[in-house]
Amino acid sequence: MNSDLSVEEKVKLLPIQTIKNLDHIYSKIGLSKVLQEFGINTPEFRIAKDKSELKKSVESLGYPVLVKVDSSGGGFGVFECSSNDDVAVLLNKLQAYPVLLQKKIQGVELDLSGFYQNGKLIHFSYSKIEKVSGKFGASALRTYVQLTHLQKYIFNELDLLGKALGANGFVNIACIQSNNDQKRYFIEADMRPNAWVDFSKYFGDDPAVQINNFFSNGNTLRHPIRLILHIPIIFSCHISQELSYGSCR
Repeated sequence: MNSDLSVEEKVKLLPIQTIKNLDHIYSKIGLSKVLQEFGINTPEFRIAKDKSELKKSVESLGYPVLVKVDSSGGGFGVFECSSNDDVAVLLNKLQAYPVLLQKKIQGVELDLSGFYQNGKLIHFSYSKIEKVSGKFGASALRTYVQLTHLQKYIFNELDLLGKALGANGFVNIACIQSNNDQKRYFIEADMRPNAWVDFSKYFGDDPAVQINNFFSNGNTLRHPIRLILHIPIIFSCHISQELSYGSCR
């Protein structure tokens, strides 16, 4: 995004379809705007361009609130504020604006990362984040559920997300399933795979098979999914903090 390549060249190289889809690449603000535009559930948010707007935004959203630097990774640049004192400390820390403020959703963090072609859903996996490295860092332990046991509305949500992002490749997707209304509020959609990209192959949801089916026969992912392996539906998987190995049980 920061290179001297032309906009047209960037669109060709990045896993997106059009110039418009550049808006959410490496931008939490851009992603929130896209999700809102397409009617996809995302936490209520504000955008602050300076200290004054940050204070007003916190007052508007109410505590607890998450303040996020627009472009960052690995949990860096994410701050939780539960009081005026937290905001006062943060105001002395922040150096770059604008920032994204999101109402914190109390609930369970899920990963729904997948693979798309031309905005169409080809594959995804479903896992609950059990443990992270640091407060907002990368996941270290996940519990997976086979796709065959998921409801159709989850597939529908991911179909819409692919269209909203103009996704044309791997997408690292995270959401919070609210304790209040059980809806999923999407908070992350990085256009890349991560170290967990093929863990679902261990229990019958192999991304390589689905991707091959698409390029060979044009098959996209549709609910319901036929059960292939008769094994327990829930798996816990661990990956080392160094991201050098992983295991499932």
